[in-house]
Amino acid sequence: IGAACAPSQPRGANPVSEVRAVWTAQADAWNRGDLDGFMAGYWKSPDLVFFSNGSETRGWQQTLDRYRASYKAEGRQMGMLDFPQLEFKELSAIGA
Repeated sequence: IGAACAPSQPRGANPVSEVRAVWTAQADAWNRGDLDGFMAGYWKSPDLVFFSNGSETRGWQQTLDRYRASYKAEGRQMGMLDFPQLEFKELSAIGA
């Protein structure tokens, strides 16, 4: 999973806390079956690229559609996201 960083950041902002908050919000949305909420953490752009199981999906809407087909279709289950050992490291003053 990758994140895009803005060129500047307000004073006092903590990149690690901000990334963790987005990640947590996405996991919480996933665990309650809310794919729209889960996708809110991704770059909403036709240039988003998603790779899974050897295939590539381009575009935010296309990625959401792929998730819906894979996890919301009849007979499919989303499962639960849990990342107990996930670590976030600050890479620079403007990104984690």
